[in-house]
Amino acid sequence: MTLADIPSLKTKLFFWFILSALSVFFAEVVSGSSPMAFFDPFNPSYIWGWLVLMPLYGLHTLVLSSVVFSGGRPKFYALFLAGAIFGLYEAYITKVLWHPGWGAVWIVGGVAVVEVFVIALFWHPFLSFIIPLAAGEATLTGSTEIVDGMPAWMRRWLTSKNIAIVFLLFAAWAGMTHGGQAPFALHTLLSSLISAGFLLGLVYIWKRRTAGRSYPMRSLLPSRRQAAFLLVPLLFIYLLFGFGAYPQWVPGVWGQAPIWALYGLLFAVLYFAIRKSNSDTVPVFPLVRPRIGWKWMALFFGVFTAVSVLWNLTGLSVLVLALSWFPGAFIGAYFFLWSAKAALSGTVNINKRGEYPVPAQGAMGR
Repeated sequence: MTLADIPSLKTKLFFWFILSALSVFFAEVVSGSSPMAFFDPFNPSYIWGWLVLMPLYGLHTLVLSSVVFSGGRPKFYALFLAGAIFGLYEAYITKVLWHPGWGAVWIVGGVAVVEVFVIALFWHPFLSFIIPLAAGEATLTGSTEIVDGMPAWMRRWLTSKNIAIVFLLFAAWAGMTHGGQAPFALHTLLSSLISAGFLLGLVYIWKRRTAGRSYPMRSLLPSRRQAAFLLVPLLFIYLLFGFGAYPQWVPGVWGQAPIWALYGLLFAVLYFAIRKSNSDTVPVFPLVRPRIGWKWMALFFGVFTAVSVLWNLTGLSVLVLALSWFPGAFIGAYFFLWSAKAALSGTVNINKRGEYPVPAQGAMGR
């Protein structure tokens, strides 16, 4: 890495802020949990997004991504496991894994099993962690390590032939999920427009500040020392909400034991995943390295907003369960087992002929 690749602390701090906003958008706005996370025109004094969500999601994203990147290469299995650790905050901070406000479907050992698979092993690994990191890297940086670390079958979805379809389907799914949770159409419209304006504004300021300079993602993430510093306020959030928010919903030792075991298992497998990522080989063909430019950002938010409003008008919000929760439970279980197997396996990711092809450039940068 040359001196030109080393960003200033101010540049890094701004990048961290944008990553935090992306994580809040995909996790909280898309899900409908906090659709007005950045600004609520119906309640201008609402600051929950700034006071709690931005620090909570931002600190998790920064600390865990720093662990993965500083320890090795950001292979998909390592990112998924780190994201699953992220998702376990729903136990001690929100208590949702023990006491979901909508009523648990299946309780085993005091733990809401479906919520563990859907929220901790699907929603947060993907929507709170991997997708914001991938979007941030493809939009704001000059590196492609996250896409490079994906398994071959997943990268085939991102070839020039398929990437537009995948991009639009994801935007439509996100819009349906968002619109299905909003109370009325004007609410979902304003939520979409405010989020789009805020995020596009941040990207515009970033591009003006960096003046065309493309920093590698790795250089913009916290160093180990910075991550250790950021860990302090993150632990404070756990203590504050763990003891200060609905402590009566925290079960006894036997109810907490499954969560402790899951934490221990995820940290242990993540350790082996990071160790393996250092010796894992370069990606296999076919490979594309997409860049997300203004056209694609506008297209995403256009589709997201239109589908969100239209879906809200249909009144079919119950189908959000079929579109997110039911497949999410199986996807979470699959990737948990797949990532654990990949992390503990000695197999490296090369093609059958052992070739290391030159990657192709994506078409999303225009």
